[in-house]
Amino acid sequence: MWQTLRATDPEGQLAKVAALSARYGLIGGSTPIQHYDCRLTVALADQMKAGGIDMRWPPHSGARQAAPLGDSAATHIASLCSVDLDTVPFDDVAVVGGHRYVDLARHFIEASKSAGFIAPSSDIAIINGPIGLMRQALRTWLLNHPTGNCSPGA
Repeated sequence: MWQTLRATDPEGQLAKVAALSARYGLIGGSTPIQHYDCRLTVALADQMKAGGIDMRWPPHSGARQAAPLGDSAATHIASLCSVDLDTVPFDDVAVVGGHRYVDLARHFIEASKSAGFIAPSSDIAIINGPIGLMRQALRTWLLNHPTGNCSPGA
């Protein structure tokens, strides 16, 4: 997906990107992270859902953290929707990924609508399936939704 995104939108002008990570939660697409090997399990997705968009991820376990305590999903989403210090809700959203990630993303989308980060009437495109078809659908979505990020008055 990242290769398709970079090839289709090399200047980062067509979309504002967030990534859903099994280790780091929902983060801005340009947020630097360390390399890791972690799968999104049902239990982990349930924990992220229970914490909602305001939970800092990874959560503090009380033990020494292997990764630093992160920001909340709400912090990352707010930074993507900030236009001249105002929050302008997204009106067009694409979710690309495997079924667990899509399920978790839907949960975050509903919470983001309630928080005012995504307009209630937003178009939500779900792109899921074999990798080749997802890459093709992502490219098509990017090219057909230029600047499909935040729009004032949404």
